[in-house]
Amino acid sequence: MTASTDRLHSLIGRRYYNTDVEIEIVSEREELDVTYVILELKFENTAYVKEEIANRDTNELDLSLDCDVFCELFPFHMIISESLKILSAGESLTQLFPNIVGELVRDIFHLIRPIITLNWSQIISYSNNVFEFTTIEPLRKQIDENSTQINDSIEENDSNMLLTMPLQRDNQEIYLRLRGQMVYLHEWKTIIYLATPVLENLDVMINTGLFINDLAMHDSSRDLVLAGTQQSAELKLALDQEKQKSKVLEESMKTLDIEMKKTDSLLYQMIPKKIADRLRNGEKTANLCETFESCTILFSDVVGFTSICASLTPMEVVSILNEMYTKFDKFLENHNCYKVETIGDAYMLVSGLPERARNHAAEILDMAFDMLDAIITVSNPTSNEQLKIRIGCHSGPVVAGIAGIKMPRYCLFGDAVSKANLIEQTSKALHIHISDTTYQLLDKNSYEFEECPKMIINGSLSTNTYFVLNKKDRSGSIQIRPFHQVFEQMKRQEAEENQSKQLRIPKSVKIDDSLLCTSKSNGFTQSLTTSTNSISRSTGSDEFTVSTRINNNGIVPHHTENSISNTRISNNQPLRIHEVASEPRQSMKSFQGRLRSRTCELL
Repeated sequence: MTASTDRLHSLIGRRYYNTDVEIEIVSEREELDVTYVILELKFENTAYVKEEIANRDTNELDLSLDCDVFCELFPFHMIISESLKILSAGESLTQLFPNIVGELVRDIFHLIRPIITLNWSQIISYSNNVFEFTTIEPLRKQIDENSTQINDSIEENDSNMLLTMPLQRDNQEIYLRLRGQMVYLHEWKTIIYLATPVLENLDVMINTGLFINDLAMHDSSRDLVLAGTQQSAELKLALDQEKQKSKVLEESMKTLDIEMKKTDSLLYQMIPKKIADRLRNGEKTANLCETFESCTILFSDVVGFTSICASLTPMEVVSILNEMYTKFDKFLENHNCYKVETIGDAYMLVSGLPERARNHAAEILDMAFDMLDAIITVSNPTSNEQLKIRIGCHSGPVVAGIAGIKMPRYCLFGDAVSKANLIEQTSKALHIHISDTTYQLLDKNSYEFEECPKMIINGSLSTNTYFVLNKKDRSGSIQIRPFHQVFEQMKRQEAEENQSKQLRIPKSVKIDDSLLCTSKSNGFTQSLTTSTNSISRSTGSDEFTVSTRINNNGIVPHHTENSISNTRISNNQPLRIHEVASEPRQSMKSFQGRLRSRTCELL
């Protein structure tokens, strides 16, 4: 075992180290199944000895550094005492702060990093970290009037560039930043701060009041400043390009925001905002259908719109409708109403959906009054007459949802929609016609109502309807609105027309010996009999009879109670009738028959 081990080590030494190795067994023992052998290797180890001696000489070498050399190597150093008083400072730092020696560090500099409390113990604990300071006060910039910069202008007879123009310095406040390491000196029991200034380029250096020779030579601060200046042109160009791209992108984003707002506005006109947001989130249209137990629907249209359109051009019709709908749409949000659709002059809106509300009937009536105020400001451009609308309202349950894919619309379905349309069709100009269902939802003390005759809706039982004439304030007084003046004027015109119709009788009637003309209206019966050349007239309500017989010489009246007295009509003389029937519209038509013998003028 010994001989084989000796040969093995000799081969390893000669093969890998080119060294002859002699092996001697110092001791050998066995414990259980393990044999412990101590070997002594004998070979030439001069390489290790030379390296050990060289290291020993280096460690024992005591090098000294002159103070002037140290200050030249570290022009921005500071020696700090245990009380954080600055005992000494570098030459460049002294030029910037002439009175820095003797001041406290915290009075001149602010510690940026590490984030610790600036005291002796914390500095010792974090001595392996990089310390960065910045001056508390901005540097005092003294512009040297004698400093010059290169002027590229060349005189005619001199090719040398002249140094003529003074340096231009930035007026922005500049703060000095120092970055370096804290080293503890055991002999002096002080800390030396080996710092270098942080300067991005030559402009910052000049504005700070420093020069290239003020920077340390042992580090790369000079190279960094010069390299930054050389790259500043390319960086500035790249920065300008990025700023331009950023500006274009910002303008594009603003334009996109404007277009998105327009798109949202258009979408919210077609679909309520709540439903549109759910549709954007990916919900299916079938899930957007919802049943509303109670809501109020309003229909309106322009009175006589067909005859108005007959005298207008298509562009004038569109202009009128646009003006009218624009005025109506301004009141929608004020009264929590949603415009369902517009077809021609028909305007449909609803309150109580998609946001449920208890006072939807009152909101619809407030909207209706505002619509009446707005419509009187729209006039027919041909006749300059004010337009008039009629309004109908009904309350009831409906189903609301999205219908359509290419052009989706928020639609209402239910019997309440058709009933509201029928209520509107039976309304009058500048009137608000409501159903009994809507009437029950309103505060009776807040409005003035006029009951209408019962009407049959969709073949069901007859129901009461009402005209809402006015709205009252809290004190019970009627609120005077702008449309009331037009409404009263319209009522006066209707009264005058009715009165003139009651007094109007056909001016000429031919009397035929064999023709009998009769008519009846509201109990008023009028007959004209000519077989015996006589005229008779009677009424069921007034209980009087006037009979006349036409002769060649004239007509002799036969008197009864309340009859016309002293009446004599000769040929071609007028017969003046002074009594007025209650409803003579249809009765007067009986005098327009063809009579063959005579003509009697009636005024």
